[in-house]
Amino acid sequence: MPSFDLVDRPWIPCLTVDGRFTELSLREALTRPRDVREIVDPAPTVTVALHRLLLAVLHRALNGPRDVDQWREWWEAGTWNADAVSAYLDRWRHRFDLFAEERPFYQSYEVDERYAAPITKLTHELASPVNPVSLFDHTLPGQMLLTPAQAARYLVAHQAFAVGGLVSGVGDEKYADAAPLCKAAVCLAKGESLFRTLMLNLVAYEPEEGKPFEFRGDDRPAWERNQGPKPADRRPDGYLDLLTWQPRRILLLPETRPDGTDVVPGVVIMKGEQFPDDWELWQGETMVPFRKVRDRPPFPLALSEDRALWRDSLALMQTARARVDESLQPPRLIDWLTELVEFGAFDRRTTFPIDIYGLTTDQAAVRFWRHERLPLPAAILDNQQLVSRVKEILDVAESAGETLRQAVRDIARATLPDGSRDAANLTAALGPERSYWPALEISFYQTVQQLAETRDDDASTRRALASWAKHVGDAARRAFDEAIEPLQESPRAFLAIAEHHRWFTLRLHKTLRVFLDPPVEEVAHG
Repeated sequence: MPSFDLVDRPWIPCLTVDGRFTELSLREALTRPRDVREIVDPAPTVTVALHRLLLAVLHRALNGPRDVDQWREWWEAGTWNADAVSAYLDRWRHRFDLFAEERPFYQSYEVDERYAAPITKLTHELASPVNPVSLFDHTLPGQMLLTPAQAARYLVAHQAFAVGGLVSGVGDEKYADAAPLCKAAVCLAKGESLFRTLMLNLVAYEPEEGKPFEFRGDDRPAWERNQGPKPADRRPDGYLDLLTWQPRRILLLPETRPDGTDVVPGVVIMKGEQFPDDWELWQGETMVPFRKVRDRPPFPLALSEDRALWRDSLALMQTARARVDESLQPPRLIDWLTELVEFGAFDRRTTFPIDIYGLTTDQAAVRFWRHERLPLPAAILDNQQLVSRVKEILDVAESAGETLRQAVRDIARATLPDGSRDAANLTAALGPERSYWPALEISFYQTVQQLAETRDDDASTRRALASWAKHVGDAARRAFDEAIEPLQESPRAFLAIAEHHRWFTLRLHKTLRVFLDPPVEEVAHG
């Protein structure tokens, strides 16, 4: 029987501080994290899932951090108790063997091998019988082999991001809910080394004090649980249970080649653990922002093909003391960073890079995945006035975008012989916002940084807001010109453009003038 010990065999893809790409074992990554710049994998799902795995090991091995004081002790020392981490891995080594006979890592032997499928079924980006659309690869189903290291990475990612829908099985077991992070925008604070990245995301863990959330039960990560996952509803026992949640019963099917090397050509994937109706992800997840609509429970904020996440960045900025949009709930991670700033672990001039990972699905097929980065100034985290300013600049951009959409839509309607019919299709084809929003992203981050540095300086605030208004106006006018350019040869369109261009210009100025030329009192008191 093959064996692959994740504790001491290299499998975690890393970029070292001296610029080398390499694979490290669990022990190496967690006892020498200052030698690693970052974990990097072509698949964002793998990258974020590996971080969550490492965090679960650290929380369990170190039994903390219990509070900010203990966290600061590790941060300022530049290390945690590496001996305790190493001893913990030795204690549970038998549960970190990818091909163990009794409890293979992150897997279950309680599956039916008659449902064996090509290993591509474990991945999101490779073609497979259930998802023939390939994002970045054109490997044909059945031709793919994974090394044990690759299989381990995809296994961890699949348990975090598995798409909901039909799975192997019979009766009620043929349908499985999506994994906790599927469709969610997952946030990870980044540092200049793996040590600092893991520390920034190592939130206070003190179950008796309800940190990071209230839970009941004996909280254990997946490899410490006495039984593997069952195809049944279950509430998470705690934070470590949630970090290593097993929504699928998976079994890798390895084989040994004649040359003695082990490969993984097949896999069985069946329904695993599901959240019951009375438990929602927002009740415990620390890395995901949520949105609430009317009386529905909060649901994860997701990445979108046509909407960059910075347009919803209030979900990453407002805390309990600086709430301006009650429909948005920031990740608990943001509250933790705010607490670190409040207790002096970081200067308010600090900017936290926040990486956001996620994928979007449609009818059990992955449409796209994305990795974005948002610079988050510490000064804004608990400042109601600054968060309100950010909301204002976002509102102005949205208003200008709506003015742009409406002007182009009216021109399209006037251009068509039959009026409004098909106007929506023509407007979509012209794509008035295709260049508008991307043109604002960098300016938005710069404006937020400028506002964070104003420190109640009215003149600096006015300059930052005026500069933002100018960027918005320039972007909207360029986008308008680009959208109507294909219509210039049409006589009907020429008249419509002449009529609606003036309306667009006046409406745009009305939207922007609140920032371009407001009275001093209006800026000072909002």
